[in-house]
Amino acid sequence: MNSDPQSQQCVAITENFRLEHKCSSLPSLSSYHYHDGCEVYLFLDGSGMLYSESGAFRLKRGDLFIFRPDELHCAQPISDTISPYERFTLHIKESFIRSLSSAQTDLARCFFDRPLGTQNYLHLEERELREILILLFRIDRCTPDGVYGNDLRLILAFTEFLIRLNRKFMTAGENPDDLMPRLIKETMRYIDSHLTEELHLQNLSACLRRNGAYISRRFKEETGITLRQYLICKRVILAKKLLRENYSLTDACTQSGFHDYSNFNRTFTRQVGCSPSHYQKTCRSKDCGFHFSVNI
Repeated sequence: MNSDPQSQQCVAITENFRLEHKCSSLPSLSSYHYHDGCEVYLFLDGSGMLYSESGAFRLKRGDLFIFRPDELHCAQPISDTISPYERFTLHIKESFIRSLSSAQTDLARCFFDRPLGTQNYLHLEERELREILILLFRIDRCTPDGVYGNDLRLILAFTEFLIRLNRKFMTAGENPDDLMPRLIKETMRYIDSHLTEELHLQNLSACLRRNGAYISRRFKEETGITLRQYLICKRVILAKKLLRENYSLTDACTQSGFHDYSNFNRTFTRQVGCSPSHYQKTCRSKDCGFHFSVNI
């Protein structure tokens, strides 16, 4: 059991979402991970860094990040302040977001209407932050508990929260605070565009015109994972997508860059925590949402 003193002022869980308000005096380090559902991360206090697939950000109060399914990210607290590390995390099933949308208003827009791994960052001014916090606490209070009207109040609060989130997304400009080195971004882009091929370090080196050993070392220093770990993770993410789209197990294997099924089955099971066949069955039963969270 983790000995860090950590309190969760509110934890609201339904079949469609999980809302947590965490405040940690000695937070533990996390690693790159991804989810099957959408996530909203809101930073309130303390000190830390957040890494996405194409950016690195020094956290400040009011920073908000949005992630769609299978989007890699990592939040790292920094113990250089006496303030506790405080944040909200909200995991939401994509199907729930779409059920609240209309023909005119797509509430999933901020999660999906952008290139993967980009435009994740928003910053809320203090007035905007207060308004968002009011809605988050209202969502917590209205989590269905049998009280008359709370189910409808929850839908109203959640819908208003998503409307505000999307409006902020649509008016956000370029983020000037991205600290991720260009070399790391270019390395990720190269791997992403060659996922299904046989990848060799010398090809990456030739493309980026940098020494292969240097690229490997800098990538590990900046992300905390190796080039191979990143490659395997992205291939598993692609395989999951294919399985959700009802591709056969063998097609999901070959079309995601794995050419040996036993290796694919073993690697997938180790990363996801269940076999490809079990994962596909779970998704077909519509029980797939924010339940799968995978650390690299």
